[in-house]
Amino acid sequence: MKQSDICPDFYALLSADSLRATADIAIEAVGNRADFFAEVLKIALTEKPPINWRAARVLYICAEKNSELLAPHADNLAEALPTFTNDGMKRGIALALSYVVMQLSDDKILMLVKTGFEWMLSEEKIAVKYNVAKLLFEISKRVPDLKGELQAVIEFCISTGEFRNNGDIAKILKKIH
Repeated sequence: MKQSDICPDFYALLSADSLRATADIAIEAVGNRADFFAEVLKIALTEKPPINWRAARVLYICAEKNSELLAPHADNLAEALPTFTNDGMKRGIALALSYVVMQLSDDKILMLVKTGFEWMLSEEKIAVKYNVAKLLFEISKRVPDLKGELQAVIEFCISTGEFRNNGDIAKILKKIH
């Protein structure tokens, strides 16, 4: 058995701290290995904070680099998103799902749209709303009729001071127009 075939102890690694350097070590260890990615996903879905949201961070960064790792799990993760109560899980999984929108089934897209707009118009933390806005924008590429509603909700969040019209939010608004 080669050393690279041995699954790293992601639980121990993610238990150490919440530093980006630690997440980067986990991301490097996952590489392009679907089995290692699945192990981090299992930690995200079964462990308690702060381990689960640290794992969610690894998931979305891995998915950004290689969305094929997340694609087989996309529908299950979309199904789980509305059940999360932890802000770290909500924002991490919403961002991860934004990389696999095209692989999601239609019923999961509808569920994410409903949950996303509910969260955007609720008392959710700004970081959650921000990542949900990114997810909804990616969904709007698949369902263009959402663009007007998303624009209105983002502009509402800007008017209330929750968002600033800069960075990714400004890019989203510009692309919607």
